[in-house]
Amino acid sequence: MKRRFKFLLVLLATFCVTLTCAAIAACNDDSGHEGDGGELEQPIDYGDPTKDGYRVTVLYPDGSIVKGSDADFQLDTVNVELLDEEGTSLANANLNESGVAQFAFYTPGEYHIKINDYPAGYDFDSTEAVTSADKAFYTVSLKLAPPTPYTVNVKYPDGTAIEGVTVKFMSGTTVAASATTNANGVATTADPLVRGVYEVVLENVPLGYTYKPTTTTIAAYPVTINTVGATDITFEDADKLDSTGVQVWDNALNSYGVISVVRFDKDGDNYEYSANLAAGEEVFFRIHAPKTGEYIIGSMQGNDYVIQFYANDFSYVDSTLTISSATNGGNNIQKMRIEEGEILTFSVKTQSRQAGVVNILICLPVPEPITQTATSVGNYTLTFRDVDTAILKFVTSTTAGEGFGAGVYRITSHSDRYDVMLVEYANNYPLTSDDSDLTGEYFGLAGNDNGAGDGLNFVYEKSWTQSYLNGSVDYHVIIKDADITFPVVLSVTIERIGDAEPEQEVTKEIAHANVSVDYADQTGTFTWMPTNGSLVPYERNGKWYVEVDGEEKALVVAITKNLPGQFYSFATVEYYGEGEEISSSRQNASLTVYADMNTMDTTWNYTNFIEAYALHVNKDGVYEVNNELKLFLERYMNQRFSNITGSTTAPAMPWLLGCGYYA
Repeated sequence: MKRRFKFLLVLLATFCVTLTCAAIAACNDDSGHEGDGGELEQPIDYGDPTKDGYRVTVLYPDGSIVKGSDADFQLDTVNVELLDEEGTSLANANLNESGVAQFAFYTPGEYHIKINDYPAGYDFDSTEAVTSADKAFYTVSLKLAPPTPYTVNVKYPDGTAIEGVTVKFMSGTTVAASATTNANGVATTADPLVRGVYEVVLENVPLGYTYKPTTTTIAAYPVTINTVGATDITFEDADKLDSTGVQVWDNALNSYGVISVVRFDKDGDNYEYSANLAAGEEVFFRIHAPKTGEYIIGSMQGNDYVIQFYANDFSYVDSTLTISSATNGGNNIQKMRIEEGEILTFSVKTQSRQAGVVNILICLPVPEPITQTATSVGNYTLTFRDVDTAILKFVTSTTAGEGFGAGVYRITSHSDRYDVMLVEYANNYPLTSDDSDLTGEYFGLAGNDNGAGDGLNFVYEKSWTQSYLNGSVDYHVIIKDADITFPVVLSVTIERIGDAEPEQEVTKEIAHANVSVDYADQTGTFTWMPTNGSLVPYERNGKWYVEVDGEEKALVVAITKNLPGQFYSFATVEYYGEGEEISSSRQNASLTVYADMNTMDTTWNYTNFIEAYALHVNKDGVYEVNNELKLFLERYMNQRFSNITGSTTAPAMPWLLGCGYYA
């Protein structure tokens, strides 16, 4: 490549040609001396040209290094030369990425330093930028080139010029210059502007458009700003989706297992918007939050697009929150918490050069219950702001003075207007029914469930033994009236009324099941046993049967062991929900059961329910129910039926949940 030479010399920043002999002597003094701190200072190493050659370091005016790749042209490298008095080149070296040019030139003397292809927008003071015979290492600094006009082009997304936009060149908070775009969308400063990097701010951008942050370059190359479409969502003039529209979104977003865990609340205020995208276009939306909570942003049935969440000034995009059409058939969802009055900015962007339409769902947050934490006896105030439920978090502890200790506690409500009830949830689960495919189980219920009729308040007593401590339970206090005037403030009293009952002795027993012989007659269709008692199983010779339409059928279970070394498990309605598949990945691992079925212990240990010699088990393994297997099923199902069926009402014979027959 032909090199462009700029015969400009740089004044060395680290030395002066008018150094006196005394100063030179001081620079060459390598004996060291005591500094102000009393420590021996090391002499400065200026190098010896006869040994080290010459080395030049190039800096920008702010002191940062000029890298070789910072050349005026992308394919060039910044090059440094040594010239004699006649301008003849004696040596040259490329600038490396550390800002250093090292010359293999060992003849001491006074040589001019010349730099080729330095970055545009900079200049040199060419006077007396020379080496000497006594020093090998030099540092030179670029200077800003003379002021020049700056130009900005402003366009619509399709490239059409925008006239009448005010362009400001900002240096911090100071307006360094301003200009207005002409009919061609070009704004040029009337007066030359000092070389520098300026933030470009646009005013009078047409309604419905915005732009991403842009800065100039020191070289004053023209800047082009392509505006982007932007829709401000305030929900003031928008229409909510009706039940039919909500159902369409519900079917789309919840039809895939990967999406069901973040299903949107169909009872919320749901709005639909359309992103009409030109080829390669990016369209922005800004949600102005009218209230605090989790907003849902969903998308449906678009082709080759992504949704990205931006900082409000577009300076940053969080790629971890990206919604892509590559998953879930183009139907996707994201939950974002926004505080009241804040703005959430996101864009819909095409990945290909295709135009298209992407449907967008915005779901406002559903009112959240207020939580009040209780750590000791006393009165607590619950505020129902805009929802009929408040949460009283009951915290226990074995440490004196921290939380509730062992004892019997009474919780009483004090309402003179509304009928209230209380539900005690297990392990704080679930807060809402949409948090799980299974209905949450609760241990306790108190209060009236028939409206404000024969009583207003609840009184609930609970015994906390030592083994229950160091945890928390969420009590949901619910107003049962249909007509509620919010906000509602309700007082609840917690008092200790006695000592806890002695700890109950519980015996753990391993339920083994001998399944070494599989069931050979696997003809016909497998049918789940009903759990409503309509078919009654019976025993003969240690095995169990059921009579179906006058014909005796062996009672069987299907046991799986997919890979060697894995736990055995067996198929139940927890897999299939009375024959309809829920989740193929959910398995029932082996279980240590308790002899006392009434013990509400949450520390069940799942281990070893099938004997080790049942080696022939595979995913199709079906085994006839014998007494040992029935014992296991009785213990397992009595403790697990609510998780398996999604109901807190026990079936007539829970152990049959794992059983079936061939017909």
